Amino acid sequence: RPWTSHVIEAVWEHGYPLPVDTWALAAARWLSSRYFAREVAPLLGGSGWGRFDYRLRMAAAVFAELGLPDSIDLPPPLQCSGR
Repeated sequence: RPWTSHVIEAVWEHGYPLPVDTWALAAARWLSSRYFAREVAPLLGGSGWGRFDYRLRMAAAVFAELGLPDSIDLPPPLQCSGR
């Protein structure tokens, strides 16, 4: 699977974000919190990949902590039957 990484917060200095490690990173771009919540979050949640689920939950926690208006809907956590 291709690897995608999302930076939640960064300091803008000037221009557009450019990947430094082009062997590992194909592209970089700014996303609004609304775009992330509406377009990226559903892809992460529907991937079925634990690493993406972790990133989705981390992003949702950051959105909540920062009080961003665009919330991220999370699936319920897995429940253990206790058997």
